[in-house]
Parts: sequence; structure tokens; C-alpha cells
Amino acid sequence: MISLVIPPKDQISRVQKMLQDGHGTASHNKSRVNRLSVLSAITSARKRLKLCNKVPKNGLNDGKEKKMSMQFEPFKPINASLYLCDNKFHVNELLKSDVTFGFIIIDGNCCLYVLAGSANFKNDLFNSNILDGRLKAASYGGENGFNQSIELSKDALANVKFVREKKLLMDFMH
Repeated sequence: MISLVIPPKDQISRVQKMLQDGHGTASHNKSRVNRLSVLSAITSARKRLKLCNKVPKNGLNDGKEKKMSMQFEPFKPINASLYLCDNKFHVNELLKSDVTFGFIIIDGNCCLYVLAGSANFKNDLFNSNILDGRLKAASYGGENGFNQSIELSKDALANVKFVREKKLLMDFMH
């Protein structure tokens, strides 16, 4: 798998040259499986980069993981450059954030159920008079908060396939 992060001021031609050099290095890999995997990922990235005239204003992320290739412009400018071939697609630079965020899970009847997200944002919003009194707040942030918000709203989300599958797995594991 390959991860490629290109900052806004970088040149596509420089990255293409770097990938060409990486292709040469990878062709000497002793492991046939690794060699073919890396060569395929690099070739795929080079083909996608040929479609770009220049790096977008916020930079460019390009990667291939298993059979899925992706290329996108980040929502904010990135200041790092990254080129890695290993067992996962790296997005650490994209996860750095200077803004708070949250999400609200609602059902089809527009009944508010769960509020989760950044602690300060979530608490200020939860304690305000803006939202419905039936609202529940998740105690955690990040992935744990997301999982807790699903758990808190499981009755309303009972017919959602993801929730049914999660319940089935939990019942099986216990």
C-alpha cells in the first residue's frame, strides 16, 4: 500500500520523479508478493498524478490500499510531505484539527437523541436552550463517543443495518 501527501507548493513533476525512483528501488525487492504489490501501487499513483496539472491549493493526498485507490484535496492546507509504502494508508496529517466539531444523531421523525463530539462544544450546546429536551449527550469524544452515541440511540436506530449487525456480533461474542 502507498500513502502520498503532497503539500500545496510542491510540483507534480518532483513527485513523479520520486515515484519513478521508488519504482526502481521496489523492483529489487526480494519478496515477489511485496514487489508486485508496491510496483502496482506506485504505477497506479503515477497514472493518477498524470491527470493533475498542478497540486491543488490545499495540497493532495493520494493512496492505494488493497483494491481501493483514492486521490483527494484535503479540506485545509497541509504542510507536510509524505511518501510511504507499508501496510496501511496514512492520514495522520489530515486528522490534525484546530477546530471543534460534533454530530447529532436524529431519527426519521426528527426527534433528537444523541449529541457527541468535542467536549467543550458538546457541553456548551447540550447546556444551552437551543436543543430539544429529549437529547442525550455522549460522555466520550472520538471513536468511543461515536460508539457510545450509537449505543444511546439503539432503540431509535434498531432497524439500521449497521446497528443490527453490531448487536448480532455483540450477542455472538458474549
